[in-house]
Amino acid sequence: MVSSLALIGEFISEYSKRHRNVTQLEDVGKRVQDSVKSSDFDSAASHLGELKQDFLVMAFARDAANHLGSSAATSIDWLSEEYEVRMTKNLEYTKILSTVAPMIGLMGTLIPLGPALIGLAEGNILQLAHNLMVALRQRYSVCLPVS
Repeated sequence: MVSSLALIGEFISEYSKRHRNVTQLEDVGKRVQDSVKSSDFDSAASHLGELKQDFLVMAFARDAANHLGSSAATSIDWLSEEYEVRMTKNLEYTKILSTVAPMIGLMGTLIPLGPALIGLAEGNILQLAHNLMVALRQRYSVCLPVS
């Protein structure tokens, strides 16, 4: 739950940063493109240094500026693929968490249902009711008052 809340906060932060600096990113991108077309790699590298975005975009811009400054523009494709792998690796934790968390919640509900079904089979309504309350309280603990 704590990890989920941290990821939600991270998402909101990333969302606000991306939408706040879109025009600056487009402007710098156009200037870099014009500089690369005119084979002025030093100017393109200096334009990338002006970029103010989130950490990952600025790290990519810094590395790309280093490659452009050393006239290694052909390695930019390799660099973009490397950063794509980094972004995928960062998302892997979120994918795992979003897959495993519902399964754990379902297990927390289904485990107490076993004794409830045994109580139903034996005709013990009191055991059935108690175990159903435990299962549903586990599942909907936010909604039910603790007694």
